[in-house]
Amino acid sequence: MSKVLIVYHTFTGKTKKMAETLAEGVQSVQVTEVKIVKAAEAQPDDFAGADAVAFGAPNTFGGMAGALRDFFDRAWPVHEKTAGKPAVAFTSENPGETGALQEIKKFFPFYGLKSVGEGISTHGDLGENELKQCRELGRLLGQASKKR
Repeated sequence: MSKVLIVYHTFTGKTKKMAETLAEGVQSVQVTEVKIVKAAEAQPDDFAGADAVAFGAPNTFGGMAGALRDFFDRAWPVHEKTAGKPAVAFTSENPGETGALQEIKKFFPFYGLKSVGEGISTHGDLGENELKQCRELGRLLGQASKKR
């Protein structure tokens, strides 16, 4: 029985759709619980209690949206309880930009998170190919959560 936490921020709804689709992939491997929560509402204890985590945000000014950065700052008191958890990053970015994905992944070592896959960075509208990638990344995260 495992728990997966998906923390995201969105401006246009695109990153939220990615989070929901990623959750479909997690649920395909019959994970006990998947919790999707906006970064501004996410609680550090949820992070500490999850078996695996996903973080998503749009690109703003060449990096991740500030609401997700704020969550990482607020979650620091539980960083000793997050070591070894599988984690993924996903972003919706402007064409030619990948700063948000790299910035999210920079936080993984500070929290002792183990990256699963390369993450997903979409550009423009979400098509079936992008949603398929989200489901697959979710499936990989779900499988990794069951191994903890």
